[in-house]
Order: sequence, then C-alpha cells, then structure tokens
Amino acid sequence: MRIVWQTAKELVRELRFDGTTATFYIDGEKNDVVPGNALLGAYDRSGKLLTTWHLWLTNAADYGEQTYAGGRTFLTLNLGAARNANATPDEVLGSFGCFYQWGRKEPFVGPAAYDAADGADAKMYDANGETLYLTYEASSPETGTAEYAAAHPTTYILGTEASGYDWLHTPAAEPLWSGERKTANDPCPKGWRMPSERDFEALRIVDAAAGKESQYGWYLTDGTATAYYPGAGFRTYLTGVVQNMYNPVSGVEVPRPWTGDYWTAGTQGRLSSAFVFWFDAADPARSGTTPSEWRRRADGMQIRCVRE
Repeated sequence: MRIVWQTAKELVRELRFDGTTATFYIDGEKNDVVPGNALLGAYDRSGKLLTTWHLWLTNAADYGEQTYAGGRTFLTLNLGAARNANATPDEVLGSFGCFYQWGRKEPFVGPAAYDAADGADAKMYDANGETLYLTYEASSPETGTAEYAAAHPTTYILGTEASGYDWLHTPAAEPLWSGERKTANDPCPKGWRMPSERDFEALRIVDAAAGKESQYGWYLTDGTATAYYPGAGFRTYLTGVVQNMYNPVSGVEVPRPWTGDYWTAGTQGRLSSAFVFWFDAADPARSGTTPSEWRRRADGMQIRCVRE
C-alpha cells in the first residue's frame, strides 16, 4: 500500500500495511487536524493498482450535518472540503472540496486559486513530497472503461463525440451511482451516499438581490435548514480545466467560476443530473437555482452527500 497523492507534503506519514491492516500518522491533535485530502492505493506485486481509499481530513468543528424539510439529512460541507465558509479567499478555496466525474469513485483536486485565475490545479504530492500533476486522456475503447479509470486515478478522462461526451466510451451495464442505495463506486463516506434528483428540489437562494460576487456561492434554504453552498464552477468535459462561467439568464460574462454545480445520481441516457445555481452579474435578483439540469458525465463537479 502506498500514497497515490496527497494535498500537502507529509499530510500522511509512515504509512504501513501488514497484509491485513493499514496504519499511518497525520499531523494535529484529537479533533484538530491539518485539513486535506489523500488517496491511498493497494497494489499487487507487479505494481498494478488494485483499489483506492480516499482519506478526507477536516476538523470536527467544521464537520456537521443538518436535516432539511423533506427529512433528508445532508452534510454541511462539500465532499473533500476543509470547511464551509467564505469570509476570506482561503476560506472560499477550502470550501470547494473535491471534483468528481459522474460515476467515478476517485476524487480530483480543485483549482489552485479561489478565482481559478490561471486555470492551474491545486498542488498534489507523492509520498516523497514530489509534485504530481493530473494527466488528461480522451475517452476511447481503451481508456473509457471503469477498469481503466480505477487503475488511473490521476487521469481525467475527457469526453468525445464518440463517447457521447461521457468519460465511459461504452455505457456501464449497471448505474455506477444511485440515489436509492449506496453503490461500490459511491464516493461518499460510510453511512452517506449520493443525493437523488429530488433531494435538492426545495432549495432556494436566501436573498438573491443581496448577492455579491465576492461571496463565491449562496446561502440556500428550504425553509427549515440553511447552508452555504460554494460556487466553484466545474471541470469541463472537453479539457478537464475548471470552467469560468457566464450567467445563463443575462449572458453576462463573469471571469471566475461563479456557478455551483453539484452532481446527483439521476440519469437520462448518456446524461446525468446536476443541481445548479448561478450569479447574475448584471442583476443579482435574477440569480437562481435549478434542481435538475442534464449534464455531460465527463464534467467534474462537487458533491454534497446525504445520509443513507
């Protein structure tokens, strides 16, 4: 077993595997750790990656849950996020969490800067502290398979016309994610799963007219619970780069990823459903939410998990 990638040098230290149990150390004290993400991998004797585990580190004070009016309990922060706040650029960036292609278990890091100014990715390091970089490959009969994706967790598989702009070249026989039950590819922690299309239906912006570009997200409510949802944009299926967004109502260009894009488990042919909200730079009052928008599965989006 070894570290595939980690978001800080020595985030995970002294990783050992005795054939049955893995042990390691992380920096910090009880309930007060250095936030971050790491991907641990199990390999066979030939070096082939067999399976992975996503290690998500966040402080107990920043991790919580809340029950919405419909009875569904959500985490209060994005999967892989360090916190859920937007008072400073660092807090905004820390609230983004990881990005996922629809149906893939392994996470991808977000942008290096809160405004995705130069398109650079957040830093990743190997066990020796050497910098790692994501690679990008077009979906093909060879690369666009669940087996290839699992064996290449740092490769972002781009959608092509032949694949229907899905990272999978040929659709899977069974849904890789489900809004009814936890699947083997579900990336949420134990006890949590992917949300369904219905889980976001009641969410609305608390006060659209008061929206500001600097918030980088919205406070959303269903009348019972209120939570901050950061607008981190998404990794586009064509290039894998975090996409700078424009507003779908006014068409005004906004030179930063100021739209929230959250996967659900809903499917329709080669498309999957996302919960989307946006900021209208010309008139904040026209900002809005869409509980289910059909998107390409090679896109990379955030996830807000629900309790099983």
